[in-house]
Amino acid sequence: MKTFVVDTDVASVIFRQLPQAALYEKALVGNDLVLSFMTVAELEEWPLRNNWGWARRKQLAQYIATYRVVYVNRELCRIFARARAALLAAGRPVETRDIWVAATALLLRAPLATNNVRHFQHLQELRLFHLPSHPQ
Repeated sequence: MKTFVVDTDVASVIFRQLPQAALYEKALVGNDLVLSFMTVAELEEWPLRNNWGWARRKQLAQYIATYRVVYVNRELCRIFARARAALLAAGRPVETRDIWVAATALLLRAPLATNNVRHFQHLQELRLFHLPSHPQ
């Protein structure tokens, strides 16, 4: 079994059962799937912004529960700080939320399953997993 950190965009594709969902599920099934605390926060924002009812909120909670979640600790903060400093020094600003997700993958030494390769391509130590058929 391999560990994958699942980026918010891939988690969204799977939760909403978009066309690529079956492809990601097939590629990731049977592995240790992890969400960063940041992805959980982003997912938890959806019901608030979109006025979801109880049933849809429960569905989201059950979906999140299928993943292992990595929360903030001191080592994750150090990895985040190194990644952010390196990106800023290279003149490559990246959204803070994306750096937290990347730092989680770096902490676990796991590939990051993402559709947003451009967001992460400048973090040299980060391994990315994406579906080649998905447009970049």
